[in-house]
Amino acid sequence: MIDRRRGFFDEARETMRPGERAAFRQELLRETVRHAYEHAPAARQKMDDAGVRPGDIRDVGDLSKIPPTRKADLKIIQKAELPFGGLAAVPPRGMRRIYVSPGPTYDPEGRDASHWRWEKPFVAAGFREGAIVQNTFMYHFSPAGLMFDEALIRIGCTVIPAGVGNTEMQAQVMRDLGVTGYVGTPSFLMTILAKAREMGIEPGDGLRLQVALVTAEMLPDSLRKTLQEEFGIQVRQCYGTADVGSLGYECFEAKGMHVPD
Repeated sequence: MIDRRRGFFDEARETMRPGERAAFRQELLRETVRHAYEHAPAARQKMDDAGVRPGDIRDVGDLSKIPPTRKADLKIIQKAELPFGGLAAVPPRGMRRIYVSPGPTYDPEGRDASHWRWEKPFVAAGFREGAIVQNTFMYHFSPAGLMFDEALIRIGCTVIPAGVGNTEMQAQVMRDLGVTGYVGTPSFLMTILAKAREMGIEPGDGLRLQVALVTAEMLPDSLRKTLQEEFGIQVRQCYGTADVGSLGYECFEAKGMHVPD
């Protein structure tokens, strides 16, 4: 259920040769730009104002022709034309969920089965089918809880939607349900483990946690070392946003971030 070795969610795509990967990315980019131009009015206006047509964007380098939309500007853009400022390619009724980030910024979720693309990071980190995973990200308004939840379910894990807080209950659940995987911030993982230790829950004596995928804050090398050496937990980190989903993740090598295609 936990595999500390190499793993792939989609081995064919994750092991493509450089030339194949470049062609795949180019095709994906061209389709994305075309779809945005045809279905998202604000994206079309931005490109028209810059004198750019979808056919002008053939590879990643061509994206410099399109003025960027900055995250800090989303609140202003959306407020001028609620709810999405013309940036959504489908109407609200065609979306799966709508989340609310501070600002507020409204984050639409499409109906694609893997909208946020967190399956690869979980498998790369060592999560496998049958793992019991405690997800400590918030399920309220923010997409964080559900984006990780659904990816875990798709790779065959059982998820405990723990959310944030309730440290003693978190430790008890970790023991009672034989939790083997953790998702959340690294500092909260350490807080739970400290509480567990106060309650007499130790590795090999009620604590079965083996693997963790952490994000949303810095992971110091010293903390990673403590979690590995004192508690036997393989910790890998990832990076993403509410607007885009997965943007980077470590694999079993932990020698830097993989950038998703």
